[in-house]
Amino acid sequence: MSVDTSVTIGNVEFSNPVFVASGTFGYGVETDELVDVNRLGAIVTKSITPQPREGNPPPRMVETPSGMINSIGLANIGVERYIGEMLPLYESFKTKIITNIAGFSVSDYAEVMENLEQADGSICAYEINISCPNVEGGKMEFA
Repeated sequence: MSVDTSVTIGNVEFSNPVFVASGTFGYGVETDELVDVNRLGAIVTKSITPQPREGNPPPRMVETPSGMINSIGLANIGVERYIGEMLPLYESFKTKIITNIAGFSVSDYAEVMENLEQADGSICAYEINISCPNVEGGKMEFA
């Protein structure tokens, strides 16, 4: 006897409620030797920005008595490469893909979203990264 672990959020049905936190599995293809991603309910990708980003220089993480602090700096391949390289790979996945988008201005978020919406791909939802950075050009907080 098998147990139905499926969940529905909005109009999207997931095979189970186990989603990886954004970025912890990169784009979802980096961990294939460690885990079968198709057994997950969803992969939430690392952040995608309009242009590729190298991110912050090392060290990017430091251990503290209470855990760790990180400052990755939104390192990513940019929306164009993401569409060209990652979206085709996702077609073979059984798990759902939630794409995390980020930017440095409201228009950055709109640009990434517009590009992704025009692309042919299997993204089922978006996670909007408004936690970092959350100021537009050092000015007012827009999150």
